[in-house]
Amino acid sequence: MKDNNEQLSAAKAEWLQTLDYDCRVNTINYWALRDQLRFGRLEGLAAKLYGFIKVRGWQKLGVFSSDGLKRTVASFTSFVDWCGADYSDGGLKLAPGELFRFLTNSIEYEQSADAAKALVQILDPVTLEACSDSFSKITAGHACTYGEHWEEVEQMIEQSIHNPPLQLNQEVVGPEPTKPRANSIPAVLDRLHRYSLSPKLCKQRGTTQTAVKDAYQQLLDGLVRPTTALRIAGLLPPSKTASKSIYMVNDPKEAAKRILKVVGQNNAAEIANQLKTLLAS
Repeated sequence: MKDNNEQLSAAKAEWLQTLDYDCRVNTINYWALRDQLRFGRLEGLAAKLYGFIKVRGWQKLGVFSSDGLKRTVASFTSFVDWCGADYSDGGLKLAPGELFRFLTNSIEYEQSADAAKALVQILDPVTLEACSDSFSKITAGHACTYGEHWEEVEQMIEQSIHNPPLQLNQEVVGPEPTKPRANSIPAVLDRLHRYSLSPKLCKQRGTTQTAVKDAYQQLLDGLVRPTTALRIAGLLPPSKTASKSIYMVNDPKEAAKRILKVVGQNNAAEIANQLKTLLAS
Protein backbone atom coordinates (compact mmCIF):
# COMPACT_ATOMS: atom_id res chain seq x y z
CA MET A 1 0.00 0.00 0.00
CA LYS A 2 1.36 3.41 -0.97
CA ASP A 3 2.03 5.98 1.76
CA ASN A 4 0.82 9.59 1.45
CA ASN A 5 4.05 10.87 -0.14
CA GLU A 6 3.97 8.21 -2.83
CA GLN A 7 0.30 8.93 -3.52
CA LEU A 8 1.02 12.66 -3.81
CA SER A 9 3.96 12.05 -6.15
CA ALA A 10 1.82 9.81 -8.35
CA ALA A 11 -1.01 12.38 -8.35
CA LYS A 12 1.41 15.17 -9.24
CA ALA A 13 2.89 13.19 -12.14
CA GLU A 14 -0.57 12.33 -13.43
CA TRP A 15 -1.77 15.95 -13.13
CA LEU A 16 1.37 17.21 -14.88
CA GLN A 17 0.46 15.18 -17.95
CA THR A 18 -2.87 17.02 -18.22
CA LEU A 19 -1.07 20.33 -18.89
CA ASP A 20 -0.20 21.43 -22.40
CA TYR A 21 3.42 20.96 -23.49
CA ASP A 22 4.70 24.52 -22.88
CA CYS A 23 3.01 24.77 -19.50
CA ARG A 24 4.37 21.37 -18.50
CA VAL A 25 7.94 22.34 -19.41
CA ASN A 26 7.62 25.69 -17.60
CA THR A 27 6.28 23.91 -14.52
CA ILE A 28 9.08 21.35 -14.37
CA ASN A 29 11.71 24.07 -14.81
CA TYR A 30 10.02 26.26 -12.18
CA TRP A 31 10.00 23.42 -9.63
CA ALA A 32 13.70 22.85 -10.25
CA LEU A 33 14.48 26.57 -9.83
CA ARG A 34 12.35 26.91 -6.71
CA ASP A 35 13.88 23.92 -4.96
CA GLN A 36 17.45 24.94 -5.78
CA LEU A 37 16.86 28.43 -4.38
CA ARG A 38 15.07 27.15 -1.28
CA PHE A 39 17.92 24.79 -0.40
CA GLY A 40 20.80 26.98 -1.59
CA ARG A 41 21.99 24.66 -4.36
CA LEU A 42 23.64 26.95 -6.91
CA GLU A 43 25.06 24.44 -9.39
CA GLY A 44 23.21 24.81 -12.68
CA LEU A 45 20.92 27.51 -11.24
CA ALA A 46 22.08 30.27 -13.59
CA ALA A 47 21.47 28.23 -16.73
CA LYS A 48 17.97 27.26 -15.55
CA LEU A 49 17.07 30.86 -14.71
CA TYR A 50 18.43 32.11 -18.04
CA GLY A 51 16.29 29.60 -19.95
CA PHE A 52 13.20 30.40 -17.86
CA ILE A 53 13.58 34.14 -18.49
CA LYS A 54 14.09 33.68 -22.23
CA VAL A 55 10.80 31.79 -22.63
CA ARG A 56 8.98 33.96 -20.05
CA GLY A 57 7.99 30.85 -18.18
CA TRP A 58 6.02 32.82 -15.56
CA GLN A 59 3.30 33.56 -18.09
CA LYS A 60 1.98 30.00 -17.80
CA LEU A 61 3.02 27.44 -15.18
CA GLY A 62 1.36 24.83 -13.02
CA VAL A 63 0.88 25.10 -9.27
CA PHE A 64 0.51 21.89 -7.25
CA SER A 65 0.35 22.48 -3.49
CA SER A 66 2.27 20.35 -1.00
CA ASP A 67 -0.97 18.72 0.16
CA GLY A 68 -2.20 18.22 -3.41
CA LEU A 69 -5.40 20.19 -2.82
CA LYS A 70 -4.44 23.15 -4.98
CA ARG A 71 -3.94 22.25 -8.64
CA THR A 72 -4.11 25.18 -10.99
CA VAL A 73 -2.31 27.09 -13.72
CA ALA A 74 -0.77 30.39 -12.65
CA SER A 75 -0.03 33.32 -14.92
CA PHE A 76 1.96 36.43 -13.98
CA THR A 77 1.97 39.72 -15.87
CA SER A 78 5.60 40.55 -15.06
CA PHE A 79 8.86 38.99 -13.93
CA VAL A 80 8.78 40.94 -10.64
CA ASP A 81 5.25 39.71 -9.86
CA TRP A 82 6.35 36.11 -10.42
CA CYS A 83 9.68 36.39 -8.64
CA GLY A 84 8.13 37.89 -5.50
CA ALA A 85 5.03 35.69 -5.32
CA ASP A 86 4.75 33.05 -2.59
CA TYR A 87 5.72 29.44 -3.30
CA SER A 88 2.09 28.45 -2.91
CA ASP A 89 1.19 30.76 -5.81
CA GLY A 90 3.99 29.60 -8.12
CA GLY A 91 6.63 32.22 -7.29
CA LEU A 92 10.15 32.31 -5.83
CA LYS A 93 9.37 34.55 -2.83
CA LEU A 94 12.36 36.74 -3.70
CA ALA A 95 12.91 40.41 -4.50
CA PRO A 96 14.94 41.15 -7.65
CA GLY A 97 17.94 42.18 -5.55
CA GLU A 98 17.94 38.85 -3.70
CA LEU A 99 17.86 36.86 -6.92
CA PHE A 100 20.66 38.97 -8.39
CA ARG A 101 22.84 38.23 -5.34
CA PHE A 102 22.19 34.51 -5.72
CA LEU A 103 23.70 34.75 -9.20
CA THR A 104 26.77 36.56 -7.94
CA ASN A 105 27.42 33.75 -5.46
CA SER A 106 27.67 31.18 -8.25
CA ILE A 107 31.10 29.94 -9.34
CA GLU A 108 29.71 29.36 -12.86
CA TYR A 109 30.82 32.85 -13.85
CA GLU A 110 29.88 32.83 -17.52
CA GLN A 111 26.43 31.29 -17.02
CA SER A 112 25.64 33.50 -14.04
CA ALA A 113 26.66 36.62 -15.98
CA ASP A 114 24.37 35.58 -18.87
CA ALA A 115 21.49 35.07 -16.41
CA ALA A 116 22.21 38.43 -14.77
CA LYS A 117 22.07 40.17 -18.16
CA ALA A 118 18.78 38.46 -18.96
CA LEU A 119 17.40 39.56 -15.57
CA VAL A 120 18.45 43.17 -16.19
CA GLN A 121 16.82 43.16 -19.62
CA ILE A 122 13.49 41.74 -18.39
CA LEU A 123 12.98 44.28 -15.59
CA ASP A 124 10.62 47.17 -16.26
CA PRO A 125 12.35 50.61 -16.43
CA VAL A 126 11.08 51.79 -13.01
CA THR A 127 12.31 48.69 -11.19
CA LEU A 128 15.63 48.63 -13.05
CA GLU A 129 16.35 52.27 -12.23
CA ALA A 130 15.62 51.62 -8.55
CA CYS A 131 17.85 48.52 -8.55
CA SER A 132 20.64 50.03 -10.63
CA ASP A 133 22.82 51.36 -7.78
CA SER A 134 22.92 48.11 -5.85
CA PHE A 135 23.31 46.05 -9.03
CA SER A 136 26.18 48.26 -10.21
CA LYS A 137 28.06 48.00 -6.91
CA ILE A 138 27.85 44.22 -7.04
CA THR A 139 28.86 43.94 -10.69
CA ALA A 140 31.77 46.37 -10.32
CA GLY A 141 33.34 44.07 -7.73
CA HIS A 142 32.68 41.00 -9.83
CA ALA A 143 34.09 42.65 -12.96
CA CYS A 144 37.37 43.30 -11.15
CA THR A 145 37.56 39.70 -9.95
CA TYR A 146 36.05 37.67 -12.78
CA GLY A 147 36.73 39.81 -15.83
CA GLU A 148 34.88 40.30 -19.08
CA HIS A 149 31.66 38.38 -18.37
CA TRP A 150 30.68 40.61 -15.48
CA GLU A 151 32.02 43.70 -17.25
CA GLU A 152 29.33 42.98 -19.84
CA VAL A 153 26.69 42.87 -17.07
CA GLU A 154 27.91 46.26 -15.84
CA GLN A 155 27.63 47.67 -19.37
CA MET A 156 24.18 46.12 -19.81
CA ILE A 157 22.89 47.87 -16.67
CA GLU A 158 24.18 51.22 -17.91
CA GLN A 159 22.76 50.76 -21.40
CA SER A 160 19.37 49.55 -20.16
CA ILE A 161 18.94 52.55 -17.87
CA HIS A 162 19.64 55.08 -20.64
CA ASN A 163 17.96 53.07 -23.40
CA PRO A 164 15.25 50.91 -21.81
CA PRO A 165 14.43 47.86 -23.92
CA LEU A 166 10.96 47.71 -25.42
CA GLN A 167 8.76 45.59 -23.15
CA LEU A 168 7.44 43.34 -25.91
CA ASN A 169 5.17 40.35 -25.47
CA GLN A 170 4.57 41.13 -21.81
CA GLU A 171 0.82 40.59 -22.09
CA VAL A 172 -0.25 37.21 -20.83
CA VAL A 173 -2.06 34.88 -23.19
CA GLY A 174 -4.16 32.21 -21.56
CA PRO A 175 -5.24 32.03 -17.91
CA GLU A 176 -6.44 35.01 -15.91
CA PRO A 177 -3.35 36.75 -14.44
CA THR A 178 -2.59 35.70 -10.87
CA LYS A 179 -3.20 38.56 -8.43
CA PRO A 180 -0.45 39.11 -5.83
CA ARG A 181 -1.40 38.35 -2.23
CA ALA A 182 -1.92 41.45 -0.08
CA ASN A 183 1.37 41.20 1.85
CA SER A 184 3.49 39.55 -0.82
CA ILE A 185 6.65 41.21 -2.17
CA PRO A 186 5.08 42.47 -5.45
CA ALA A 187 1.95 43.79 -3.71
CA VAL A 188 3.95 45.70 -1.09
CA LEU A 189 6.40 47.00 -3.73
CA ASP A 190 3.46 48.35 -5.72
CA ARG A 191 1.94 49.98 -2.64
CA LEU A 192 5.22 51.59 -1.57
CA HIS A 193 5.85 52.88 -5.08
CA ARG A 194 2.41 54.52 -5.19
CA TYR A 195 2.99 56.21 -1.84
CA SER A 196 6.51 57.32 -2.83
CA LEU A 197 5.00 59.34 -5.69
CA SER A 198 2.24 60.97 -3.63
CA PRO A 199 2.88 63.53 -0.86
CA LYS A 200 -0.88 63.53 -0.24
CA LEU A 201 -1.06 59.79 0.48
CA CYS A 202 1.98 60.00 2.75
CA LYS A 203 0.51 62.93 4.67
CA GLN A 204 -2.75 61.04 5.17
CA ARG A 205 -0.81 58.21 6.83
CA GLY A 206 1.46 60.49 8.84
CA THR A 207 4.64 59.52 7.02
CA THR A 208 7.02 61.02 4.45
CA GLN A 209 8.03 60.23 0.90
CA THR A 210 11.63 59.84 2.11
CA ALA A 211 10.68 57.11 4.55
CA VAL A 212 8.58 55.32 1.93
CA LYS A 213 11.32 55.51 -0.71
CA ASP A 214 13.84 54.08 1.76
CA ALA A 215 11.50 51.19 2.57
CA TYR A 216 10.84 50.58 -1.13
CA GLN A 217 14.56 50.43 -1.87
CA GLN A 218 15.31 48.06 1.00
CA LEU A 219 12.53 45.69 -0.03
CA LEU A 220 13.55 45.81 -3.69
CA ASP A 221 17.12 44.95 -2.72
CA GLY A 222 15.87 42.06 -0.59
CA LEU A 223 17.27 43.53 2.64
CA VAL A 224 13.96 43.36 4.53
CA ARG A 225 10.71 41.41 4.30
CA PRO A 226 7.43 43.06 3.23
CA THR A 227 5.99 43.60 6.72
CA THR A 228 9.22 45.21 7.93
CA ALA A 229 9.27 47.46 4.86
CA LEU A 230 5.75 48.68 5.65
CA ARG A 231 6.86 49.49 9.21
CA ILE A 232 9.92 51.39 7.98
CA ALA A 233 7.62 53.34 5.65
CA GLY A 234 5.29 54.22 8.51
CA LEU A 235 2.39 52.36 6.91
CA LEU A 236 2.17 49.75 9.68
CA PRO A 237 2.39 50.26 13.44
CA PRO A 238 5.64 49.12 15.10
CA SER A 239 5.93 45.55 16.25
CA LYS A 240 4.62 44.86 19.76
CA THR A 241 7.89 43.09 20.50
CA ALA A 242 9.99 45.97 19.20
CA SER A 243 11.54 46.70 22.60
CA LYS A 244 12.96 43.17 22.66
CA SER A 245 14.27 43.35 19.10
CA ILE A 246 16.72 46.27 19.10
CA TYR A 247 20.33 45.28 19.70
CA MET A 248 22.43 48.41 20.01
CA VAL A 249 25.88 48.96 18.53
CA ASN A 250 28.53 51.66 18.98
CA ASP A 251 28.13 53.07 15.47
CA PRO A 252 25.52 55.88 15.79
CA LYS A 253 24.40 55.61 12.17
CA GLU A 254 23.88 51.85 12.42
CA ALA A 255 22.05 52.25 15.76
CA ALA A 256 19.73 54.83 14.18
CA LYS A 257 19.00 52.50 11.26
CA ARG A 258 18.09 49.67 13.63
CA ILE A 259 15.73 51.87 15.64
CA LEU A 260 14.03 53.14 12.47
CA LYS A 261 13.70 49.59 11.11
CA VAL A 262 12.04 48.26 14.26
CA VAL A 263 9.82 51.10 15.48
CA GLY A 264 8.94 52.92 12.26
CA GLN A 265 9.19 56.54 11.08
CA ASN A 266 6.88 58.27 13.56
CA ASN A 267 8.13 56.57 16.71
CA ALA A 268 11.75 57.01 15.62
CA ALA A 269 11.13 60.77 15.28
CA GLU A 270 9.62 60.84 18.79
CA ILE A 271 12.64 58.94 20.18
CA ALA A 272 14.94 61.51 18.53
CA ASN A 273 13.02 64.38 20.15
CA GLN A 274 13.17 62.72 23.57
CA LEU A 275 16.93 62.18 23.17
CA LYS A 276 17.42 65.88 22.35
CA THR A 277 15.43 66.84 25.45
CA LEU A 278 17.42 64.53 27.71
CA LEU A 279 20.79 65.66 26.30
CA ALA A 280 19.85 69.31 26.76
CA SER A 281 18.86 68.86 30.41
